Amino acid sequence: MAKPAPIASAPPLELRTRYREAFRAWLANRDERELGTAYDLGREAVSAQLSVLDLSEAHHAAAQEALREEQDAAARGELLEAAGVFFGEALSTFEIAHRGFHAVQEVARLEHEHVNQLDALAQASVRINAAMTTEEALQLTVDAARAILGARRATVSSTTGDPFARGISAASPAGGVAGEALGRPIGVMLRSAGRPLGMLEVADGSEREFTPRDEAILGQLGQLASVAIAKSQAYTRERHIAQVLQRSLLPPSLPTVPGLAVAVRFIAAGEGIEVGGDFYDLFRTRGSAVA
Repeated sequence: MAKPAPIASAPPLELRTRYREAFRAWLANRDERELGTAYDLGREAVSAQLSVLDLSEAHHAAAQEALREEQDAAARGELLEAAGVFFGEALSTFEIAHRGFHAVQEVARLEHEHVNQLDALAQASVRINAAMTTEEALQLTVDAARAILGARRATVSSTTGDPFARGISAASPAGGVAGEALGRPIGVMLRSAGRPLGMLEVADGSEREFTPRDEAILGQLGQLASVAIAKSQAYTRERHIAQVLQRSLLPPSLPTVPGLAVAVRFIAAGEGIEVGGDFYDLFRTRGSAVA
C-alpha cells in the first residue's frame, strides 16, 4: 500500500478517513509495512497538534465498522487483537512525544534550579567574606548550605591541634530539628594547605538522595568555611605571639621608693595592643633622687 499523504490541515474527519484506509490495509495484510503506516499517522497527528482523543475516535470508528462486517466470533476476536496492535503502534508516537515533553520540562527545571543555586552561592560568598567574625562566617555558611540545598539541617565544626586556635561550631537551624528522622548526611572535610580544619555536613529527610551537584555546592561552601577558619587561626596565633612579645617589653615591677607611692597606667590606642611606641620607666639617680 502506498504511504498516505501527510495530514495538511489535519481535521478529525480527514484523520478518520485515512485511519480507516490504513487500518483495513493492516487487517488484510498484517505486515510491518502496514504497521509502519499506523506509526506514520500517529507521528503526523502529533505534528498537526491533534489529541489522543482524535486518534481514539478515528480508531473506534474504523474498528466498529470492521466488526460489523465480521460475523464469525473467532474472527472477531482476532480482529480485536489486530486492532489493538495497530492502535498501539499509532499511539506510540504520542507516548514518545509525551516523554520527550516531560524530559524537556525536567531539563529546564533542573537548569533553572541550578542557575538559582549558583546565584545563591555567589551571594553567600559575598556575605561570608564580609563577615566580621569567624562565628558569623560559619553561621552564614550553614544557613546558606541548608537554604541552597533545601536540607533540613546543616552543621559545621572546627577541630584542630593548634594550641592557639579554639574550636568553633555552628548549626542551622540553631535549635536543631526536633522529632524528625533525618537521612544519611553528606559532608565535606574542611582543609587549609592540606591540614584538616573540621567538617561541614547537611542532612535531610530519609527519602532524600543527594546528587553529585549537591556535593559540589557543599564543597564550594566548605572552601569558604575553610578560609574563614584558617584566617581565624592565623589571627589567633599571631595575636598570641604579639602578646608574648609585648609583655616581655613591659617592666615586671616598679622600684620601691621610700616616701613615694608609685603607680603607672598604660592604655594603648589599639584594641588588643598592650605596648605602643611610648616607653616609661622609674629608676634611682644619685643620692636619693629618682627619675
